[in-house]
This record gives sequence, C-alpha cells and structure tokens, in this order.
Amino acid sequence: MNLRKVYFYNLPEFTKVLNRTRFHKPVEINPFTIGEIRREAWDFTGFSTRTVFYTEPVCEGDGATFEETVRKMVGKSKGLFVQIRPQSLLPDEQMQILENYGFQRQDHLNAIIPIREPEQMWSALERDKQKRIRQAKEKHNLQIREDSSPEAIKVFYQMLKTLYKGKRHPIKPLQFFENLVNLMPEGVIRLWFVYSGNIPVTAQLAAFYDKRITALYTATDVCYRDKHGGDLMIWSLLEYGWNNGYKVFDFGGGGNPNRPYQPREYKKRFGTEFINVGRFTKPNSFLYSVTEHLYRLVLR
Repeated sequence: MNLRKVYFYNLPEFTKVLNRTRFHKPVEINPFTIGEIRREAWDFTGFSTRTVFYTEPVCEGDGATFEETVRKMVGKSKGLFVQIRPQSLLPDEQMQILENYGFQRQDHLNAIIPIREPEQMWSALERDKQKRIRQAKEKHNLQIREDSSPEAIKVFYQMLKTLYKGKRHPIKPLQFFENLVNLMPEGVIRLWFVYSGNIPVTAQLAAFYDKRITALYTATDVCYRDKHGGDLMIWSLLEYGWNNGYKVFDFGGGGNPNRPYQPREYKKRFGTEFINVGRFTKPNSFLYSVTEHLYRLVLR
C-alpha cells in the first residue's frame, strides 16, 4: 500500500458536494481518490466535459498500486481530457507510469508559504506589502470577520461572479459553494471577509485541514482595491495559522513558469515558495488541442 498525504479534496464529503451540484459529477477511484467530471452551464452538448483530479493518485487498500489506481482513473474518466493536478512532487517512477498511460506533463507551480513565527513571516514580506498591510489596518481601519451564513455565501458569490466576468473566466454555480460550506466536515471550509465599515471589500473561501490552510477562492471589489483588503486578508490568515498550529499556507497555483502570470508576481511578494509539481493531462479527443487553443485566446 502506498498511502500518500490526504487533502480535503480526498474526503468522502467532497463526493456529496459534487453529487449535489448541477453540471458536476464525482468519479470515485477509491475512498481517497475522488475526481470531478464537469461541464459548463452553457454547454448542452457536452463539448466542454472534462475530468479533473485535484490531488495526485492515492493508493489505498491491500495490494493497491499506483499503476492500478491510474488505470482506474483513466477508465472512469469522461470528456475531452482527464487531468491530474498534484499537490506535491511525484517520484520519477510514478511520472513514468503516467506517461505510459498517455499523460503529458506541463510545468505548473504550486505556491506555498511555510507558517512560522510572525516576525519571520513579516520579514519575508516585500516592503510594499508591509506598508499596505499597515495602511489597511491603521489608515483604512479594515476589519476581518468570519461569516459562513447563507446570506454571506451569496454576497461572496456575487463578488466572485463580478470578478470572473471581468476576467472572462467560467464560474461554478452558487450551489457548489453552498455545498462546500454546508456538506464538508464542520470547520473545514470557512468564509472570511475584510470589511470597510459595513462594506465587504475582500472575501476569501479557504480550507482548513490537516495543519494546512488552502486559499480556494478570493474575491475583491475593484472599487476598493486601494484599501489593500487582499493584502490584509493574506496576512491575517498567516497569523491565524501560527496561532492555531497550522504549518502551511497553500496560496494556490503559480501558473506555468515559462509564461507571464500576474497572480504569480503578486504572490511572490509574500515570501512565497514555488514548487514545480506539474500538471498531467491525457487528451481523450482530437478536439482537446483545438479547445485549449480557443480557451487561451478568450482569456488573453
């Protein structure tokens, strides 16, 4: 048995989240390897359907092997492609097995901040971040509040929807976020806001699991960007992590290191470490490359 580290995506409750979200369907390989079969709301032909695993394959059970797990992942996947997004580096022999099954590796960075004593984390910040965090607290008097109520989820979703529309990114339905908060184990998915008076200027949906804080979705009201609510949010999560025994702040993806990626430039100013864990994609149709090219054109 080769049981790798389990992330919140590997929890059985994540299956319930997907089962109860429109246009989504779980694909279960074993109790710890769960993928997402998804199509976009606008696609009634199934043209956009794809399968994504948000963690590396986890082998579980007597006699289970990495290769057997990969074989099942390929066999149960649907759509234009199946993609594996590892959270940690895979050994060479496992990458070879993925290649044998038709997976192509693309460079992709994960952004990680080790949670240490606040003085150490503060000194790792770029000076402009230190300045903006001070301004957010002292000049703009921003306040952090946690609120995962049904009304708060809708406020967050509207903020996120506005942001995604501006970037021309597809967004999951409101159902998905409601299910994440309500169906995952208590305390795993939490919603934090930065307020200017009574106005929410930044929101962060994050996962708190196994000594790891994962920033899942961040939304900032562009009208209040000059108040630096996003900077204060990240610093507050880092402080919270230290005070509550967390070891790692997962800042999300850092993009392909061979291409310009503005979020990576933002994240690196917090003393972030970037790990090239890669992404592994297996095309299931000749239309995959055409779709990927069109998608990149739309997001330019």
